[in-house]
Order: sequence, then C-alpha cells, then structure tokens
Amino acid sequence: MTTSLLLRLAGPQQSWGSVGSPSYRTTELAPTRTGIEGLLNAALGVPRGECAPLVADLDILVRIDRPGRVEWDFHTVTPVPDDVAEARGRWALLAGHRRDDKPIDWMVPRGTTKWELTKGETPTMLSRRAYLADAEFIVAISGPDEHIEHLHAALRQPVFSPYLGRRAFAPAFPFILGTRPTDPSVALAEHPTEAEGRLRVLRIDGDRGTYVTSVQPNAA
Repeated sequence: MTTSLLLRLAGPQQSWGSVGSPSYRTTELAPTRTGIEGLLNAALGVPRGECAPLVADLDILVRIDRPGRVEWDFHTVTPVPDDVAEARGRWALLAGHRRDDKPIDWMVPRGTTKWELTKGETPTMLSRRAYLADAEFIVAISGPDEHIEHLHAALRQPVFSPYLGRRAFAPAFPFILGTRPTDPSVALAEHPTEAEGRLRVLRIDGDRGTYVTSVQPNAA
C-alpha cells in the first residue's frame, strides 16, 4: 500500500528560485524539487548542500490552491561575490581606471561615483529578489512506508527549522497535514480546500513542475 505525506506550504512570502545571479534572482511559480528536498533535508539534519538518500527517490506532487502573486524586494550583499566583483573590475579597467595592488580598492558597487574606496572599507551590492506573496500549495510526498514515517517524524521534531525557500520565510500553520494510506494524486483529490473551481496538480521532478491533472476537492 502506498502512503502519502501531506504538507501545506503557505505563508505571507515564499520563494522558489532556480535561475538568477547574485544581483538578480527570480522565483518559480510553484515549489521546486530542490526547494522541497532542502526542506526535508533540513528537518532530517542533513548539512546544507547534501541530500539524504531517502529524500532523493521520493515522488512529489503539488496542488496549487492559491497561486499568489510575484513581488520584488531588495537586499544589500556584503561582501560582493568574487565573480561580480571581478566583472565590475574589468569594466573599470575598460573605462580607463587604474587597477592597483589591492583588488578591494577597485572592486566597487555599481552606481558608485568613485573607484577608490577608503582603506579597509568593504564594498556592497544591491540584490533584487522575487518572491510569491500569499500563495498556498498542498504537497503530497510518497515513497517507501518506512521513509515516509521517518520524514513525518523528522518534520514534527526538525533538527533545522523548515522554511519556504528562504530562511526568513517560515511556513504558516498548519504545516504538516499528516499521512494518508493512498496514492498522492488521490490524497490531493480528497484533501479539502477553501479554493473554488478545479485545482491544477503538478509533478515535481525538477525546478519546474510538469502538469499532471486537475482536481476538484470538497470544500473545507
């Protein structure tokens, strides 16, 4: 028998970035495979950048209850990433500015009017990042029963706090919806919703989900 673990990914903000640069980062319109795996790995206590074997082979479906809207915010990044700093330095040289022995003195932020910084000063850069506002997704995760049970227990007592793409974006309550002794597509069709009309269901195999079907669950 297949067992499915249901999670509700909802909150004021969430971000599922897949492409971009240090100064410009977009968000996908639904949770990504890497984002969900990162959430599960955090609960298990797996170090950043690694993936537990039991997480890698899961089947993941996402129901879009509320798509939300894309908004943008701004951050300052300090120090400037090496690749960005190097690119800006090259532009400075092409513009006729002289490179000295201290790279930090000429790798300066975009928009700065002088190319020489005070000794010891660290340059910063402005980063523009997208996020989804007021979105809600129901995630159904299936796999071997022992793996689902292990993940369910880990999410209830996580080693690292789960978040929705960024550490500042905590999931709203209720987050863990429990397990269902059924296929994930059936679990998503049966779980009640406050949304109206038919809801799209995506299979999450990569950073962009593949449309599978649409369902019309009972009203909550």
